[in-house]
Amino acid sequence: MKLIDPKWVRYPKGTFYQLLQLDTDEASLNGVGGVYLVWHGGTKPAWVYAGESLNLARAINDVADNEDVTQYEVNGNLYVSWSPVMEEYRRQIGIAANSPTPA
Repeated sequence: MKLIDPKWVRYPKGTFYQLLQLDTDEASLNGVGGVYLVWHGGTKPAWVYAGESLNLARAINDVADNEDVTQYEVNGNLYVSWSPVMEEYRRQIGIAANSPTPA
């Protein structure tokens, strides 16, 4: 199976969205399916969570309300990016070289 390299969404200024400041309604994510990644910045950036959903707004809001995820905010801001991907292709998503890297 060939992995798909999604186009990860960034804030219009070119940076990534901060998870705890993202307005999923403003980002028009309600009812949009796809994949998403969460990571923290700081001196040692690291991945925190990855998922897929039929509704990215609901999934990302749930993650933003999850203390198991938000506890990593102390390590540096939490960031999020997503890619709208049709359901039948979501399991083929690979974290490729140009995926958002913890920064």
